Amino acid sequence: MKRFIFPDPLDATCKLQPDSMAQPIVGVADTHPVNGAPCQSFNVPSTVPDQNGATLTIQKSGFIPVVLHGILDTVTPGGGGFDSDVFRLQAGYEVNFPQPLVFDSNGGTGTIQVTTAPGSQWAADPGATAEDWVTIPGGSVNGTGTKTFTVKSAAQLPQVPLPRSGFLIVFETSSGLGATLARVQVLQK
Repeated sequence: MKRFIFPDPLDATCKLQPDSMAQPIVGVADTHPVNGAPCQSFNVPSTVPDQNGATLTIQKSGFIPVVLHGILDTVTPGGGGFDSDVFRLQAGYEVNFPQPLVFDSNGGTGTIQVTTAPGSQWAADPGATAEDWVTIPGGSVNGTGTKTFTVKSAAQLPQVPLPRSGFLIVFETSSGLGATLARVQVLQK
């Protein structure tokens, strides 16, 4: 039975992986039979049981992928299979920074720049390995922007011994999922 989805953008690569199948079904460009709207469809084999679990993956270069696991309806005529048939991909994020960021024992400040569409929000925090000696102001940045962080000197408390290494985690906040966009390595010698 055909299952239909409406990815945005429409030319995204869509794959439906029923839990009962070894290989995913790749979506193909189609037109919805009820409303005539452009969409993608999956030809789900009759061997896939109704209410079987399935994973839907939607990807396109420059966008954050969507991966959802749900229950697949295989018997309702014209049904889509998931609670929502429209899947909008979040704009892509480009994180610009030298890797690794290296500081001497005096510490200092650094900047991370992220390029993205207006309305796409992101933030950054020190990971567990850097939280004692790197600080970043809280809050999200809307669209393209920068976050400045501070690396404490070796003399500041707590005195984590040198050399030390840790990560800054850059993550999106628009979707509420907090998907990691980049891990920025920070070294202090």
